[in-house]
Amino acid sequence: MAVPGRRPVTLQLTPGMRVWIKGHSGSGKTALLETMLGLRQPIEGTVSQGSVSIAYVSPSETLFSGTLRENLDPSGVHGDLTLYEALHRVNLGSARFNSLSARLGPNGEGLSSG
Repeated sequence: MAVPGRRPVTLQLTPGMRVWIKGHSGSGKTALLETMLGLRQPIEGTVSQGSVSIAYVSPSETLFSGTLRENLDPSGVHGDLTLYEALHRVNLGSARFNSLSARLGPNGEGLSSG
């Protein structure tokens, strides 16, 4: 059964192999990993694993109601310069992040977790 916009994937990985999964947001990277781990059922076909451990880091995020500063530095030990440098290192130097006092709603409302 063909699913529009989706292509079959065949992978054969060996112990010690490192794999880089790259793609745009929404392209299926997490779905692929979850399927490999058995957390999601494949649309068709099979997924088989030997006795190899697979590492997985979830893309889930935790943001809380408060200021941008409080979300970046919950313990309050870093100065403004350090926090702004951190934002710039991850390409968040836009006007949206010019004020560490900017308030975020519950669950980081107003910010994309991506």
